[in-house]
Amino acid sequence: LLFILMFGLMFGDVGHSGLLLIAGITMWVRGRAKVHDAGVILAFCGGSGMLFGLLYGNVFGYDFGGRSGPFIHPLENVNTLLGITVAFGIFVISMGIVLNIVNRLRRREYAAASFDRFGLVGGIFYWGAIVLAAQSLVAGRPVGWLAILLLVVAPLAILFVYRPAVLLVRRLRGGKESSHE
Repeated sequence: LLFILMFGLMFGDVGHSGLLLIAGITMWVRGRAKVHDAGVILAFCGGSGMLFGLLYGNVFGYDFGGRSGPFIHPLENVNTLLGITVAFGIFVISMGIVLNIVNRLRRREYAAASFDRFGLVGGIFYWGAIVLAAQSLVAGRPVGWLAILLLVVAPLAILFVYRPAVLLVRRLRGGKESSHE
């Protein structure tokens, strides 16, 4: 669903997306197995692109809505749309981290939920880096060394040491290692 939404946001054009919708429906109805599945995705992407094309007022690259009304013109609102897509990406990655932590906790994998790159420590690094970058780049305020140490350097050090530590403990306990480890 998120891919389809992001596709529409990036490809908003009623005409081109309509062609994708027609091709997707044709593949969906007449295709077998993988072609059928690709047709479903293509049809939904075409529909999403058409909806955003209506919002942008764009058909086959031409504006049909003028410069007033409810239309968003991507070339005139580059920073707004870029901000929306960056915020959307941060949201998607954050939800992935949170869901990974929840799933690891439900499976009672407490170490992985805490110290994995997509666990709590990885989340602290990711969110800390975003906060520090926003503070520095957007707000124009200097970032203190303590914040960098706690939100970036310490989590990176933990992430760097976690996997070798797990392998070392496994080896010391007499566990077998797989060939790639």
